[in-house]
Amino acid sequence: MQTSADTRRFLLTRPEVADLVGLSVASVDRAIRAGDLVALRIGPGRRLVRVRRSDILKWIDRGARTEEGHPDAA
Repeated sequence: MQTSADTRRFLLTRPEVADLVGLSVASVDRAIRAGDLVALRIGPGRRLVRVRRSDILKWIDRGARTEEGHPDAA
């Protein structure tokens, strides 16, 4: 059984995601709004936004694959 402390390791806040991937919180918010990054709304009124680590990895992987085919990619 997972405790809330175990769950917190897998769920990150928007600022934590931004710090982890080296982007601004605004960029993370844009990715969430665009549907590129899956976010969960939890808590009372579903006001808290959290992102699973596994979804961050998928988002990064999709971005890397997209850039490989981009003509401006190095």
